[in-house]
Formats: sequence, C-alpha cells, structure tokens
Amino acid sequence: MFKSKGGIDRLLHMNKISLPGNANISLSADELSLIEETTVLSIYEKVHLILIALGYKLTGEVFNEIDYQFDETTQRLEPNESKIKILNELFLQLPFPFFVDELEKNDRKTGLKKRLVWLQICVNERVKYYMQHYAESLTEMEDGVLYGYPISAIRAYASLIDVTTRLPRASIARWYVGAGRPSVALYEAEEVFYTQVWQEVSQISPRLVNLAEGEYYKTNKT
Repeated sequence: MFKSKGGIDRLLHMNKISLPGNANISLSADELSLIEETTVLSIYEKVHLILIALGYKLTGEVFNEIDYQFDETTQRLEPNESKIKILNELFLQLPFPFFVDELEKNDRKTGLKKRLVWLQICVNERVKYYMQHYAESLTEMEDGVLYGYPISAIRAYASLIDVTTRLPRASIARWYVGAGRPSVALYEAEEVFYTQVWQEVSQISPRLVNLAEGEYYKTNKT
C-alpha cells in the first residue's frame, strides 16, 4: 500500500468525480422482455446483462454477434457497422450506461489484422467513466472485481494462490457466472456462490435461464 502511487492517484481522481454510483439497476418488465427477445445478443451476453443489473458485475462487453469482413483499403478485418448501429439502438432503450470501444489486434483464426469493436456495458456512470479512462492500466485484481468474481477466484486469477487445473465439467452456474481460474483452497465455496447467483438470475428471468440451460446441455454433450 505504501508504494501504490498509481492506485492512490486514481482514487483521489475518482473521489472528485460527481457521477451516479448506483450499485444495481432495476429493470422494468418491458426492458427485461427486450433483453430476452432480442436476436442481436447471445444468450451469454443476455445473462451477463442480468448480472450487471443485479450488481454482481460492474461491467461487461457485448460483441458476439458482430461479424467482420476483410477490407482491401484498410487491409484488415472490419466490423459490420450495421450490427454496431443495431446494438447501439438497442442499448439506447435500456438503462445501462455504455460506450463503443475498439482496438486493433490479430485475428486468432486467420492471423489477419482486425479492428475489434465492442460495446462496454456498465452498472453506472461512474464505472463507465472508470472504464473509459483506466481500462488499459487495469490489474488482474481490478479485472476480477469489475467482473464480479469471488475474492478467492480473483486471487487465483492473479496467481497469488494456487489455481485448480483438474476440474470436472463446469456446472451450469459456473459456465455462465464463474471465473475461468478457480482456486484450489476455496473451489467449493466458489461453486456455492455461483449457484446462489444463478438462482437469483432464475428468479429475475426464468425464460432466459431455460434458454441458457438448453444451450449449456447442447454445448456440453457427454
């Protein structure tokens, strides 16, 4: 803590920011139906919007349904701008603060340069500001907090405690809610947490959970 100059500077700056800092979002019946029924979000993304609304996640990305084409002029894969426009119009109807972000990277499948674009969805305007200004300097610990993982899983993700490498097939709850690097010592407690969160999601949207479970069993056939 005594050497944490960057963190202290950031904290002092954030203390001066006068933006809404609500811990969760109350979705109306119409807003929930819009999330459930839209075809421009994946089921995984829909679940994570509920997690943001509940306050478990502070932020998350939407990008799964954006397709790309190679552009001869830019010599890279470019996103379908109409899909981005549709997503933008969708979120203007929802209560989540958001912004469009991008970076250039190499595509994993083709090796081509790619202008990756996504919508950064946040629980409040303060988190939106934080992500707009500090996303490039976030640590593993901050990532874990922002994305709502239990503290033991965050410590494992940051390699501060041992990570479980031999895992049974992920439960539905961990598949949609959990971290990819669970801890050795507290794996069972993490599973309990994920199950409790999944039950809350089910109470908010039984319809979405039914769809999610169908996709889970389709993807994880034995």
